[in-house]
Amino acid sequence: MKKAWIGKTVIGIALVHIVFGLVFFNDILWQLVREGLFNTIHEEFDRNAAFWFLYTGLVWVLLGIFIDDAEKKQLAVPRTISQGLLVLTVLAVILMPASGFWLLFIPVGGLLTRK
Repeated sequence: MKKAWIGKTVIGIALVHIVFGLVFFNDILWQLVREGLFNTIHEEFDRNAAFWFLYTGLVWVLLGIFIDDAEKKQLAVPRTISQGLLVLTVLAVILMPASGFWLLFIPVGGLLTRK
């Protein structure tokens, strides 16, 4: 049985991403809370950035849970998912080379090399 590490790695990266977002966007997030959250994201760049930063982290957590579950059940993650994640990771690194997207090459490489 292969060790299930890929999904956990994705979850870990996502959680670091979320914690960073909570710290970095702390003031903006509290503004949204004070305003009642409902319909508080409009055209302001900072609010949009805070939302999408955290939302993306949560989506990656869900993806990590899916991958971890597949690994534990010894099911293959579809090749199109692995290849798609590679394309998304490469694109993100090209667009934002100073970001942490480089870390995603680790689990994506694991997905692509796992049989």
